[in-house]
Amino acid sequence: MGINAYFIAPASVVPLLTDIYGINKATAGLAVSVPILGSVLLQIPGGFLMDRYDNRRLLFWALVGFVLTTMVGLIVTSYTTWLATRFTAGICAIFLFTMGAKVITETFPPAKQGFATTVFTASAPMGIALGQFGTPRLVNVVGFSTSFAVYAVVSTIGYSLFYSSTPTPIHSGSDVEPGVIRRVLTDRRIVLMSISAACSYSLYFFLNSWMPTYGVEILSLPINRAGAIAALVPIMGIFGRPGGGWLSDYFGTRRYVIVGAIAVTLPAFLAITSAPTLLIFALCLLLVGFVLQFAMGVYFVYVQELAEKGTGGTALAVFGAVGFSGSLVSPTVGGWLIDAFSWTTALVAYTFVGVAGIGATLLITRSN
Repeated sequence: MGINAYFIAPASVVPLLTDIYGINKATAGLAVSVPILGSVLLQIPGGFLMDRYDNRRLLFWALVGFVLTTMVGLIVTSYTTWLATRFTAGICAIFLFTMGAKVITETFPPAKQGFATTVFTASAPMGIALGQFGTPRLVNVVGFSTSFAVYAVVSTIGYSLFYSSTPTPIHSGSDVEPGVIRRVLTDRRIVLMSISAACSYSLYFFLNSWMPTYGVEILSLPINRAGAIAALVPIMGIFGRPGGGWLSDYFGTRRYVIVGAIAVTLPAFLAITSAPTLLIFALCLLLVGFVLQFAMGVYFVYVQELAEKGTGGTALAVFGAVGFSGSLVSPTVGGWLIDAFSWTTALVAYTFVGVAGIGATLLITRSN
C-alpha cells in the first residue's frame, strides 16, 4: 500500500509541484511516470528472480532500497535529481507489489485464487487513495519533501506484518530455463492480455493523475477537496477488485469479466467533463473507479493461469512490463493532451484506448 501511495502522491499536489519547480503539466506528469518506468524496465529480470529465490528475502532488500531512496529524496533540490530518486523507488516496487500477487496464487487453491488475488490487489487502490487524500494534508503538516517519506514508513509496517506471518521461504521450487522464458515472452495470450491491461491502466492512471487538477482548475475546488473527490476512483477498488475476482470465480470466466468492466466504464468516463453538477461528476468517478477495477484485479490471476507451471513470476513480469506501460505513459501523455488541446479531447482519446483494450481481450483464446 505504501509504494502505491508514494507513486501517485505528486498527482494530488500538481499545482504545488509546478510552482516549486517552475514546470508545465506534461513535465509534472513525469513525477508519476518515472517510478513506473523503473518498475517496467526491470520487471522481467525481477520475475526471473521471484521464480528462483526466496521471495521474503527479495522483499526485504527491496524495502531497504525504497526506504533509502525516499531518504535521499528529502535532501535533493533539483527536479531532475528528485525524479532520479523516484525512478529508483520504482525498481524496488517490482518486489513490493508484483511479488504479492504471485505469493497469493501459490497459497490458495485454484477455485479461490481469483477472489484471494483480487483482495490482495485491492491494497493498490487503497494506497492510491491514501496518496490522493493524504498528501495535500501531509504537505501542510510536514512539508512537501517529507510527505513522500511517510509512505516508506507505511511500507515498513506492512513488511513487518508480512514477515511475521510467513515464517517459511517462498519460491516456485523450480529453475526456469531460458527457453521457457522465451515461450512466456512470445505467448500470444499473455501478450494480448497484457495489452488489455495496459489499456485499462491507461484509463485508471489518467483519472488518478489529472482529476485533482481538473477539480482545482475547472471546478474551482480547494486542492484538499479536489484530492478527496479524486480519491473516489482508487478507493472503489477496495470493493471492485474483490468483486471482479468473485465474479470470475463464480462464472468460471476471466475474459468476459474484463470485457464487461471496460465496456460499462467507457460511457461514464466520457461523460466526466460534461457532468452538470459536482455531485454528477463525483458519481461518474465513483462508477468508473468501481467497475473498471473489476478487471484490474482479475488480470493478476488470469496471467498466471495462462502461464506454464512454475513460471508464474516470469508471466507476471511480462504482464508488468507490458501492462504497466499504460500507467507509465498515461500521466505524461494525458498532460500533453490537456495542454495542447483540451480536457474533452483527452477523455475522448482515452475512450478509444479503452475500446482497444476490449478488442485485445476478445482475441484471447480460452484458458485451461
